[in-house]
Amino acid sequence: MKKVLLIFTMIFLSCNSKPAKTEIELTDIDTTSFVEPVIESKKDEKKAKELSQFFRIKKDEFESTEWIIPKSAPNYANYDALYCYFAINEDTPTNFRFVFHYVNEDWLFIENAKFSIDGKVFDYYPSEVKRDNEGGQIWEWWDQQVTNSDLNLIRAISECKTAKIKLNGSQYYKVVNITDKQKLNIKRSLDYYESLGGTFEL
Repeated sequence: MKKVLLIFTMIFLSCNSKPAKTEIELTDIDTTSFVEPVIESKKDEKKAKELSQFFRIKKDEFESTEWIIPKSAPNYANYDALYCYFAINEDTPTNFRFVFHYVNEDWLFIENAKFSIDGKVFDYYPSEVKRDNEGGQIWEWWDQQVTNSDLNLIRAISECKTAKIKLNGSQYYKVVNITDKQKLNIKRSLDYYESLGGTFEL
């Protein structure tokens, strides 16, 4: 009789017990523990000091911003060029930029570019290509902020052995070689920016 009562008691308890949860409810998650990702800067004062000799400073007279530009970069867009530069605002490196100038006698009306870097292809779509002309000469150029999605391209240029740009225009295209001097200048700009503590957005 005791054994029968014990069996009925166990059946009753199992029928009234709550089923185990199979999904996590939002109310079960402590959302206060979530934090935004932090990008740590890696300053290297010694390296920054060594690299500073290759750059000039252009001060913005209307804002507290200094532009750090390679000494070899031209002052005007009507000279062939490929380089990077950046700003320092309140002692913080920011706004790392990628610049290209195309100078010729004939318009391309550049729409996008393909980079062939050590045999690997990178597509690049500048949001704006500016144009001007004078005295039978034309120039087209872009000056774009480098996003995290562009960073692989910039690093590849700075570290490669050979690199070319295929400029795709509205009707024609042009292939331009990237020189060793241009590659070195981009590497110096990237190294200088990061040695001062500059970072890129995730």
